[in-house]
Order: sequence, then structure tokens, then C-alpha cells
Amino acid sequence: MKKYVSKLDNPVFISGLMIVLGLILFIWPRPAATAIVRLIGVTLLLSGASTAWTYYEDRNSSAASLFQFVVGILVLITGLWLIIRPYALTNFVSTIIGLVLLLNGIVNLMQALEQRRIQVTRWPVSLLLAVLTIFFSLIVLGKPAFLTSILLRLGGAMLVYSGLSNIWILRQ
Repeated sequence: MKKYVSKLDNPVFISGLMIVLGLILFIWPRPAATAIVRLIGVTLLLSGASTAWTYYEDRNSSAASLFQFVVGILVLITGLWLIIRPYALTNFVSTIIGLVLLLNGIVNLMQALEQRRIQVTRWPVSLLLAVLTIFFSLIVLGKPAFLTSILLRLGGAMLVYSGLSNIWILRQ
């Protein structure tokens, strides 16, 4: 066991793990996201079950104890939901980002039209930028998995870069 723990202190080993994880995220973003979300789901399920079981064993009838039991059950259900439907979380986050982009694009469109009204010379550039923002938001809202895939690939590429740069720096 001590041999394995000592590897975790080795910066080259950690950098190698970063490179491997980065490649996994870059090559297989959706399965990696599914595995991560399911791991979070298992953690929540076990935590919720433990909390609920603690209440059952103590059988303390105080309001705080009952509240702890309810929270435990809710955490357990959330964990189960993430295990069964892992894409729901990643798609939800992407949908929120898409909505933020859409609202920002609409505000930008209104600003571009206001610039046209007051005769700002470069209002067409503002209009183009607003239309592009709205276009990208509609892509994200229509295909939330697309954004998830891009973000995970970008994160994977960053991990590979970081691991390689760590090794290069350590070897100098």
C-alpha cells in the first residue's frame, strides 16, 4: 500500500495520470461525462442512504432528526436519478448556458438596433455579433450534448497540455 501512496507524491506519475485522463475526456467525452455523473450519483446515493439509516437506527423524534432523514432520502433519490439518467445533469447545465447566451444575444440585438437608431457608424458589426450569439445559443439549446462534448474535449486537451508541460518542466 505504501508503494502506491508514494506514487501519488510523484509529480511525473500525477502528470501521466493527467495526460491519460485528458486523452479519455478528449477521445470519449460523452462516456466520460456519463461515468463522472454516475460516480457522483453513487456517492449521493450512498450518502443519502447512510443519513437515512442513521435516523432509522437512532429513532430520535426531534424535528432536526426528522429533517435529516428527509434530506437523506432526497439525496438518495437524487443519486439514484443521476445513476439512471446521467445525461439529464449535463444537458441541464448546457441548457442553462444556452438560455444565458440567448438572453444575452437578445439584449445585444436590442443594443444594435438602438445603435442604428442613434446612427452609430459600426452598428452593423454589433448586429452581426448579436445574430451570431443568438445563432450559437440556438445550437446549444437544440443540441445541449454538443456543448458538453466541446467543453469536455477542451478540458481534456488542457489536462494533456498541463501534464506534458509539467513533465517538461520537471525534466529541465
